[in-house]
Amino acid sequence: MTSYISKSIQDFAIPTLCIAITVACSNKASDNSISQSEINQLKQRISALEIENANLKLTPANLLESISSEIKKQNLQESKKLLADMMSKYPLSPEKVKAEVLVKNLEQKLIRDAQEAERIKRLGFKAIHDNSRFESESMIVQIKSLGLTNYWAFNDYGHEHNYRRPSRDNILLVGHMAITSKDKGSNLPGLYVGSVNGDSINIIGEFQYEFARWKDYATYLGNYSDHGNDFDYTATIPFSAGIEISVNQSKQPLAIIATKNRPITRRYERFKNPPEWYETNYSARPSTVTLEDMKTGKYHLLKYLNLK
Repeated sequence: MTSYISKSIQDFAIPTLCIAITVACSNKASDNSISQSEINQLKQRISALEIENANLKLTPANLLESISSEIKKQNLQESKKLLADMMSKYPLSPEKVKAEVLVKNLEQKLIRDAQEAERIKRLGFKAIHDNSRFESESMIVQIKSLGLTNYWAFNDYGHEHNYRRPSRDNILLVGHMAITSKDKGSNLPGLYVGSVNGDSINIIGEFQYEFARWKDYATYLGNYSDHGNDFDYTATIPFSAGIEISVNQSKQPLAIIATKNRPITRRYERFKNPPEWYETNYSARPSTVTLEDMKTGKYHLLKYLNLK
């Protein structure tokens, strides 16, 4: 009861004293009964009450809440300042123990983050690990194989298939993958190859997606629908993706990266064989991808080639 009354008096006293000073100052010209020294004393009293009122609000629970708030903002300096205040006022409180753990964990995290940033700065893209599986929004892409070849086969429909060969002094970089989508009618992520140069990747070109196979020749011609190549009916579809690069480029340190968004759209033309395909969006292709781009999650690093 005593602390409640004390706090109530203080909450009442501060505005009351403020009113008194305001009235005193406004009447000073006509009434000299209140001296300047008395006004100064009232101001000092208000200041003291404000400090005392602020200290009353610094309960262990409130301090712990303030520390937690600064922890979320990763403000180590302010967190330590509040912890020191808690240790001084409430050294035996359970909240103090919890606060010490929070501040220690933040300090260790910031040290690890600084060390990782220094490692990435020193090694560039060598510090980022490749992963042949990644998720793009509601889609999962799993690279089964990826390599250089002089013969790219796709659109297999039983006894025949389509294929491409590289022109002179060039070679094909081909990947085989399984793509799983949780949505119907899904677009595909962009897939690029670039040369690694320290902390950036200079994009050489973009892969073209092709269906790996068709049920039969009739579905390849478009006489019937192939539900196995349609996300409206099938969750996982096998794809093949390829790009032609120069032999000299193929000997450089290369990185294959994919976009987290999905700019590659499905197209249909009745008398095209096959009638459905995924069209490459060259306008969405970046010229350079930086370490910062990778850290923000805009791109995913699928595979390195020739990186030592």
